[in-house]
Amino acid sequence: MAISSPELRRLKMQQYDFILSYDIADPKRLRKIARKVERKALRLQYSVFVLFDTTQEEV
Repeated sequence: MAISSPELRRLKMQQYDFILSYDIADPKRLRKIARKVERKALRLQYSVFVLFDTTQEEV
């Protein structure tokens, strides 16, 4: 079953909540990723974040 264009646009504009976690061994890369993620997400634990009301395109 194909999705029509209006349905596809509606799906893309829906808001979602995401849990993001990572395990990065290199401290330099870890800090770089953490800084970028903190711009959009709330830190729950050291490397666990939650993104609220995020469109699919923002992820």
